[in-house]
Amino acid sequence: RKFFFGGDSNKGAPKPLNVPGQLLSVVTHRDLSAMWLRASDLFNDQVNAEMAKADSGLTQFFAGRDFGRDILGGLAPQLQFVAARPTFDGSGPTPAIKIPSFALVLQLKDPPERLRTQLKVAFQSMLGFLNIVGAMEGNPQMELKSEDKGANSMLSAVYVLEPEQKKQTDAKIHYNFSPSMALVGNRVVIASTRQLAGDLLDAAVKTPIGERVPEN
Repeated sequence: RKFFFGGDSNKGAPKPLNVPGQLLSVVTHRDLSAMWLRASDLFNDQVNAEMAKADSGLTQFFAGRDFGRDILGGLAPQLQFVAARPTFDGSGPTPAIKIPSFALVLQLKDPPERLRTQLKVAFQSMLGFLNIVGAMEGNPQMELKSEDKGANSMLSAVYVLEPEQKKQTDAKIHYNFSPSMALVGNRVVIASTRQLAGDLLDAAVKTPIGERVPEN
């Protein structure tokens, strides 16, 4: 119960953020740090072995900081998963197979400043890694875009395109993605597309972080 609901019903799931074209929204309470650190009690040996490999790799992306204690430990247990209809406005290629956009909305514990910086650096490192892997597979490279909206900011990875590529209507499936991260006060949005990250940023500005969904 502690992992899934918390010890205090006043610290339940957050009030959901709503975006245009929304298909699914799930708000929940999960103590991700405690679950990660106690994986040996929750999962089998095969899963634990894979999590140990992931922990090692993620620690490198976060400059040696322990992923379970320092990174997940800096996140509050309230989170939201969002899925929305994909949108293609003609400014880039349209994939032949379209998949929904999706995102996680997380909350940072106070004070959030240090972890915000770590998350930005990790996002940039992840983009560099994806570009290296993509280059080896012959995929186009991605460029980092940074936008500031007052005290809030958003980082996005967008594909570098030739003019003729923007008109494609049967592009490969990876053009469904423009990995993005938005930072709004104590909230962090990690989204599969720039559009969804921007929509959630705008919704977060309008929704106070203290509002909760009562526990049933």
